[in-house]
Amino acid sequence: MKFFTATLAALVAAGSALAAPMNAAEPRGLLSPITTKDIPTRSPGGSWTGTWAPSGPGSASAPVIIAVNAAIDVVAEVEALIKADLEIIAGLVVKVNVDAQLLLKAIISLKGHLQQFQQAGDCLKGTTAPNTGLTAAELEIVLYLVVRVEALVADVQLCLKNLVVSVKADVLAVIGVELKIVLGLIAPIVAPIVKIALSLVVGLEVTLSVLVTKITLAVGHINSCVSGITVLINLPILSVFIGIL
Repeated sequence: MKFFTATLAALVAAGSALAAPMNAAEPRGLLSPITTKDIPTRSPGGSWTGTWAPSGPGSASAPVIIAVNAAIDVVAEVEALIKADLEIIAGLVVKVNVDAQLLLKAIISLKGHLQQFQQAGDCLKGTTAPNTGLTAAELEIVLYLVVRVEALVADVQLCLKNLVVSVKADVLAVIGVELKIVLGLIAPIVAPIVKIALSLVVGLEVTLSVLVTKITLAVGHINSCVSGITVLINLPILSVFIGIL
């Protein structure tokens, strides 16, 4: 599946956005028109109840829902760790004299936690959509996973963009190798999540149109964030220090 579908104009626009000043007012997290009341809540390892209870374990959709739940558990375990890394990085890059070694340490920590995040996609590999399609309750669970991933990837993309446009060449020379690895992790992390989410909405566009729209909007924003990271990778200033991925 071709992961990026952005036009050249969209990439140019994303590149232009890098020149814009970064400030606290820039939106973070969920940018698609979904609010927290639109998705169910669930504690790590917990079971869905009430409105959000999926079909029973013997249903055709049980294997994919079990896999999605496993992926949700992975996200729940790593998102606080990733956000902590991003806060440290954000705090370092705004300093007049950036401590390159501390920044390198934070990027290495982020790399490790992103590699843990990649296990969410691993949970979904080999999973296929059931022939019968999902119920509304089951599709809500897919939505829950997608919007959590959307928010986390948006935060990562914003932080890395700020890093790249903020630090000086001597700092990039120190962090370049690890930054290259981090930038290269994002697309492989989200690709299996996006793939299964889009496969699960096929054929439900009429019967569950609202949920399908929410999922596809969230997936669209995930793809946009990954495209933004691709723009970062191809910036001339990065090609000097870390090469083209």
